[in-house]
Amino acid sequence: MKGSSMRTMEDLIEKLREKAVGTCYAAIIVGFMDGRGTKLVTAESPNPLAELKAVVTEGGLPVGVARLTRTGAEMNFTADPFQEFANESWVTAYLDHFAAGFTKVLEAQFGGKILHIQPANFPYNP
Repeated sequence: MKGSSMRTMEDLIEKLREKAVGTCYAAIIVGFMDGRGTKLVTAESPNPLAELKAVVTEGGLPVGVARLTRTGAEMNFTADPFQEFANESWVTAYLDHFAAGFTKVLEAQFGGKILHIQPANFPYNP
């Protein structure tokens, strides 16, 4: 993985599992800085570690965690950086862009508005 202070992929999967508790959906956000987009490694995957290793081998960089929670009729979406990237403005911008696009997809799929979107610059460090 890139960066000497980056946690191991096993640690990132463990963090994903922790953050998935109580959610409708949770995934590691893997960005491709060469313009190939974003891939998601979901907590529900049969083998998230193998998926994460594969996308990192393809050149992806795990930058954060996406979470969708539901309380009654309210749905909340967050896209937060891993603590290693908490102070990186480019990651904040990347996650903000991802959250805006992903929220539109969710709203179309669920036929309603996501009531709360936590921007990546909100102080949170998975």
